[in-house]
Amino acid sequence: MIFRSLLPIRDHRRAQGKLYDLPHRLLFNILAVMSGAISYRRIHPFIRTHQVRLNEVFGCRWRRTPAYRSIRYALHGLDVEAIAPHIRAHALPLAETVRSHWGIENRLDYALDTALGEDASRIGKNPGVFAHLRHFALNRLHHNSQSNIYAALYDNAMDPARVLNDKGIEHRTALRG
Repeated sequence: MIFRSLLPIRDHRRAQGKLYDLPHRLLFNILAVMSGAISYRRIHPFIRTHQVRLNEVFGCRWRRTPAYRSIRYALHGLDVEAIAPHIRAHALPLAETVRSHWGIENRLDYALDTALGEDASRIGKNPGVFAHLRHFALNRLHHNSQSNIYAALYDNAMDPARVLNDKGIEHRTALRG
């Protein structure tokens, strides 16, 4: 479900720069944000730490982790207006369920500002892309019946297998069919 919604996003990089495919990059970035990463620098250690497991679960053949600058470059080049419809299309089916479970402490603005560090974000170039990653991650957390965002981020950071067990993530076996 998530991975398939990322497939139509156009990759702006030249052929030489496509060592790591964009849909997997975006998916891993979303998983990192779901685990509490609030910057490009924090995405890199998440992918590096869990690369073997991510390769197994999603059928990647990445031998190395993309460099921090490579992660940043791939996201900076994305057109916010081009990815927004894909994020919104993914969020629409979840919207009603999510809205019904939000309490005052987990309202959108509050959760984005405090739990996901949106106010503390120091991303200067193309901050809209990372904002969309935050929204996507927050929607996934709510879809997985996480009522306390802080606790979910902490639990996901301590045990990334929780992120990999997300209800909407297609594992390698599901993608073959």
